[in-house]
Amino acid sequence: MVADEVRKLAERTTKATEEISGMIEAVQRSAQVAVAAMGASVAEVNDGVSLAKQAGETIVRIKDDATHVVDVVNNIAASLDEQCAANDSLSDQVETVAQMTETNAQATVNTAAEAEKLKELAGHMQKTMGQFKI
Repeated sequence: MVADEVRKLAERTTKATEEISGMIEAVQRSAQVAVAAMGASVAEVNDGVSLAKQAGETIVRIKDDATHVVDVVNNIAASLDEQCAANDSLSDQVETVAQMTETNAQATVNTAAEAEKLKELAGHMQKTMGQFKI
């Protein structure tokens, strides 16, 4: 009877050992699947990091280009301001020349009128002098 008990205990031990071995194999398979999944995840994370780095570099280039465009626009605006100031100055100078031309034209009219008066006076003096005989 003891031998029978030992044999049954040995059978249960064998069965338990097989079950434990099966469980260990299942855990090992699950661990291998988990390692493979982690490897794939690491590769995807590395790809994501690479894409994020490229995106960051692209954003920096866009920012630099935008800064350059702003500088160019500011230079154009400054040039336009200078041109407007030059145009205003030129307009003022043209107005001054026009006023001076008008003043000169009036002076010419006045001079012509005075010259005509002088001519008349000279004619009158000549006539008066003609009356005197020397």
